[in-house]
Amino acid sequence: MNETDQKKIFEKFFNEAFEEQAPNFDEYVNIALVGKVSAGKSSLLNALLGHTRTDPIAPVGANSGVTTRITPYKLDDKVLIVDCPGLDDIREENSAITKDFLGSIDLGLFIVTGSADTSQKTNFNDLKNNSKKTIVIINKIDEWDDLE
Repeated sequence: MNETDQKKIFEKFFNEAFEEQAPNFDEYVNIALVGKVSAGKSSLLNALLGHTRTDPIAPVGANSGVTTRITPYKLDDKVLIVDCPGLDDIREENSAITKDFLGSIDLGLFIVTGSADTSQKTNFNDLKNNSKKTIVIINKIDEWDDLE
């Protein structure tokens, strides 16, 4: 068996195991971090949960698109905070995962960066129209200083 076949078998096994462990989102209040790729969603989640760059609970990286699946973290028995893959990812399947999840969101935290553009407005409207409540969070505020 070659390396590609081994990788496909592993990915299939991993995806099946993940699906078995994934919570039924209808049983929880879901607070989700949504926004473009590299908006700082996972970094913000780490900060909210008291984790640092050296001890992250949500993986982050220098390259964009680290989060590739809906990843829930329990805040308590009834509330999940959910890290979502970035929207407008060059890997369309990552963005599609988040778009499919929008209807399960009770409170959407829409993360906007200094590189705001019209696609972020469209993404915000999608979140607002599908989730019960939406809050906008401006992240990477230092980037806004360079905008006109």
